Amino acid sequence: SALALIAKSNAHVVMNTPTPYGFSTLQTSPLNGEGYNFPCQSGSRANAFDATGVYNPMKVGQDNDLKFTGTAVHGGGSCQLSVTYEYPPPADKSKWKVIHSYIGSCPANAQGNIAETGSDVDGRPTGAQCTGDNQSECLKDFKFQIPEGMKNGNATLAWTWFNKIGNREMYMNCAPISITGGSDDDTFFNSLPELYVANIPNECNFNSGSFVVGFPNPGKFVTYGEAATAGDLGCPTSSDSASGSGSNSTYSSASPYGASSPATAPTSYAAAPSPYAAVPTLATVASAVPMPSGTGYAGSSNSTSGACSGGKVSCPTPGSVICIDENTFGLCNIDYCAVPQAVSLGTTCSNGVISKR
Repeated sequence: SALALIAKSNAHVVMNTPTPYGFSTLQTSPLNGEGYNFPCQSGSRANAFDATGVYNPMKVGQDNDLKFTGTAVHGGGSCQLSVTYEYPPPADKSKWKVIHSYIGSCPANAQGNIAETGSDVDGRPTGAQCTGDNQSECLKDFKFQIPEGMKNGNATLAWTWFNKIGNREMYMNCAPISITGGSDDDTFFNSLPELYVANIPNECNFNSGSFVVGFPNPGKFVTYGEAATAGDLGCPTSSDSASGSGSNSTYSSASPYGASSPATAPTSYAAAPSPYAAVPTLATVASAVPMPSGTGYAGSSNSTSGACSGGKVSCPTPGSVICIDENTFGLCNIDYCAVPQAVSLGTTCSNGVISKR
């Protein structure tokens, strides 16, 4: 089982690109408050914030790589990228602002852990690397941008990860970056949501179980690899952070954590038609809604199972998002059927993309 795979290894995952602070001593371990502290595994590592020769140049609006080393991907999960301008990076989470959220299938789309392929120069186990957008059981290469309006200057970029299965943990690696092509003030930076922090001392701890975290305030720039799991994680579902929640118009949206009540969840293949990660991945749909009347959605002649039953509608391409009407979408399953679902409040569905109204 997936949980058995997790138990076989404690060689988790580290970010290798952009180059982190003190990479030679960076551990694959989660934050624990006993030497690997928030932020950035500070505490026991003397070079936790050593940026000698490793500032990563990043120009506003241009693509950057986000890559990983490791094997214990815990079935994937959800990640955030955040930035702080303070040095050394502060333990005050309000000083970290989110520039991108990856909900589901981060850093991998896997059933459990992935196969070990060797080790890096510092002795950390390495796992298979994805070479295409539609692959699973391998570490993904994500793309991200420093948003327009970010202040120029030296900063710290943090990658944080909440795993899907296994122990309830939080991982955090940090890299020194140098931002150019942006603004000269903090106005945009201060408008971004606060980094989500949990599963460390003095913070909320998730309930046990396997789930995809959707983040109470993921920010404007979101990539969905899977639908977030609805239900009680044992942590607040609201945030006191700054504005910026919602999805940019170029991203496809799935059901966010806390957006619907727990339900018996059908399994489907969810597509993420995003410029950063268009990966069809196994997703858990949080809840279904009745089929709207008079939608005129005719379905597809490609269906291999005949008429769809149980309120499902026919769809043309497994892994695709379909818009049944502007308020209802579906995720096309391998049987060419989709379960109608209501879009999130404040969004609309058109041409296979869910965007802000």
